[in-house]
Amino acid sequence: PIDIVAFVYLVYQTIGKKKIKQGISQIAHGEIDYKIDTTGLSGEQKEVAELVNVIGTGLNKAVEKSVKNERLKTDLITNVSHDIKTPLSNIRLYTDAMKEHLYSEELICERLYENCDKIDQYVKEIMHTSNEDLFDFDVHMEEVYLHDVEVLLRREQERIELALISYEQSPCKDQLVYTDLTRLREVIGNIVDNAMKYGDGKWIHVSFYEEDHHSILKLENSGSYIEQSDAGAIFQSFYRGNNVNSHAGNGLGLYICKQLMQKMDGDIFMTQEQGSVSFHLVLGTL
Repeated sequence: PIDIVAFVYLVYQTIGKKKIKQGISQIAHGEIDYKIDTTGLSGEQKEVAELVNVIGTGLNKAVEKSVKNERLKTDLITNVSHDIKTPLSNIRLYTDAMKEHLYSEELICERLYENCDKIDQYVKEIMHTSNEDLFDFDVHMEEVYLHDVEVLLRREQERIELALISYEQSPCKDQLVYTDLTRLREVIGNIVDNAMKYGDGKWIHVSFYEEDHHSILKLENSGSYIEQSDAGAIFQSFYRGNNVNSHAGNGLGLYICKQLMQKMDGDIFMTQEQGSVSFHLVLGTL
């Protein structure tokens, strides 16, 4: 009987080793979603098999992330001409404003330089994405006053009014928030771009309010109703709603906004009423 028990034990050990070797071999040859069947395994062999399965799962996730990043990089680089259209359009608007003597030459030159800097930043980030994780954006958090955020909004106001869209902004309290003004400007610019592109061109309203000890910036525009089926997905990568029509784009703008706001200890969400849509930027708190 002892010999029989020993024989059965050796058989199970051999089967277990064979399963583990086969699993390792399958994963090594590229089948990273392969899972070792742990039925009948026990003790150390079961632990090893489960560890191999975990390694396979980790490799699978890493490959999925890599494929996704490559897709994002390719799409973003392919659409760089579209991304640069905003500052180029601004340059044209300010050039026209200079011809019509709508602003001082000093102010217009300042805005032209700013938009040239934007183009330069786009190119740098495209170069960045060719070597790094697409959304590994650096943020430099600092304490700033809401009035500093108002300065960013005044710059947006100029280009909104140059496009003959009515602009209104409610005053804010002079309180501290914790954010990265450069990145916040990118987010605000993206939201304004969408408002001008998908709205009906009548008005854009900006206001501030507080909720749960956070300062929240609300950007509301007329028109651009978002279907309920799209509302829950607009912050996903590559998602483009039914209201985009023939407008160019890559479906990354709001996704990047979401990533940046969360990286700045804040968030962004959307609400809408009859005739208008609003984006709420939850700013970081101290």
